[in-house]
Amino acid sequence: MTKLRDIARILSRTEAANTDNQRLLIAGEAFDSNLATPIINSSLPAISSIFQTHDSLPTDNLSMGDTALVIDSEKYYFSDGNIWYSVGVFNQIPDWDAAFTATYEVADEDTNLVITNTASDSDDPDGIFTYSGEVYAPQVPVANTLMTSITVDSDVGSWTFNAAPETSVLPVYDADGTGGSTFKYIFRATDGINTITDSATIDWTFPSVPPVTWPSRSTYGGTTYGYAMGGQADTDRMERWSLSSDGNAAFVGNLGSGTFLGGSGGSGTYGYVFGSGLQWQKYQYSSDTDVYNVRDTTFPNNISQAATGMSGNRSKGYLMGTGWPSPANSSIKNYYDRITYSTDTWATNVGTLTTYSDTYGGMVNSSPTQQYTTGGGIYRSSFPYGESVATSIYSFPFASEGATSDIGYDNLWPYSASLYGSSASSTTYGYNFGGVNYQPAPDTYSNSVTKFPFANNSNSTLVGSMASAKSTRVAGVSSTSHGYMAGGVSTPWSPDANGIGKFSFASDANATDVGDLTYADYGKTGGQY
Repeated sequence: MTKLRDIARILSRTEAANTDNQRLLIAGEAFDSNLATPIINSSLPAISSIFQTHDSLPTDNLSMGDTALVIDSEKYYFSDGNIWYSVGVFNQIPDWDAAFTATYEVADEDTNLVITNTASDSDDPDGIFTYSGEVYAPQVPVANTLMTSITVDSDVGSWTFNAAPETSVLPVYDADGTGGSTFKYIFRATDGINTITDSATIDWTFPSVPPVTWPSRSTYGGTTYGYAMGGQADTDRMERWSLSSDGNAAFVGNLGSGTFLGGSGGSGTYGYVFGSGLQWQKYQYSSDTDVYNVRDTTFPNNISQAATGMSGNRSKGYLMGTGWPSPANSSIKNYYDRITYSTDTWATNVGTLTTYSDTYGGMVNSSPTQQYTTGGGIYRSSFPYGESVATSIYSFPFASEGATSDIGYDNLWPYSASLYGSSASSTTYGYNFGGVNYQPAPDTYSNSVTKFPFANNSNSTLVGSMASAKSTRVAGVSSTSHGYMAGGVSTPWSPDANGIGKFSFASDANATDVGDLTYADYGKTGGQY
């Protein structure tokens, strides 16, 4: 018989003994005795030798039926006693049948994104594949926010992405400040020997949600919600209440990190929280649940004991003073920093505060054109020991910044005790309320609401009383028509308050109780939308 007939006879017997076309070889990075098992089980001649290269195959002393594996060429050889014949390849890497698209867009929350792809193997066309996948590990929190679930049909190669509802999804911010609504997904397929992967970006773009914009106005008064965030006991708690209908507050999420006696600001789209530590954060008004870290920033001192109230206008905000007092006042900061909302960038020491006595625990007010600061305290290291307070009103213009100027008038202490009070602003007046004075002993807690005009400098006047005796370390909030106060404490030993009070900008009158926070606490930071 000719050699070709011999080969045909051998191969026909192989096919007859292996009617299921089972895989002949299982190959790994290195060959071991297990490689021969499938051949023995399929009644094929056992592999007699393993060679690294084709050139190392022997050319003499061959016998009919000799078999060999060549690792480099990944081929299986059979000898008729004279020469070697290549019978087939083994351990070929599978391929995807189609390329994945770089980015897949999620249409909306009601339409599942389904991606289908299969793989094939050249050395086993009938091989069975198993499909799986996973989110790129650092972006798992993002995916968990954007998707309610991700399911895989492991038999057919189908991945289904179920989008979370628009109303429950927040923009997600990475540690470096970059934000987005995307995550990377890794697709996998295996034939039992080799595994192949590919990846794509899944983008939940919220196409039907318009940008959040503010009505055209120069002040920062809110119309929709008031916020009370952080506090002494529950430092990362975030609550809100309606500014149009009042009523009790609702818990709406958590800050990225805790804050106590921090400052705040707000652009047309985001609210900002300054403190504690070296951190500042922002939250999106349209979502109203949870707050995501933007980034850590380097301040000269920790952001603690900030001047409370919402500072700045809709384009920039200010961190006034801050620092924890000590006998040497070593951590007191007698200047202010500025954040530019359009770029989320800070500039430090853009202006100085006139005296050290207005640098921690003070109050801030904003007119359409100027920033005001009143009160504040400093630790006395000589007799009489303790903290002194400032009663003067200082200001600087948004347009030129620089050092604050004493406008020559006072906020009428003791009606408005000057340390740890809070504030609100209309378009024409700055309002201050609450606070404590440690000198002279005993401590004096104020329950008063005072106001001073932006148009012509003059002393503050007493316009009413707060809604409760919990008069210090309250969260101050401004709507376009009212000032609000939330939480607080009256003495170091009294229970924390949970009341929400408000007073009218239109007429001088006492504040009234309009609701309650869900959690009694003091030292909260106020905000408004």
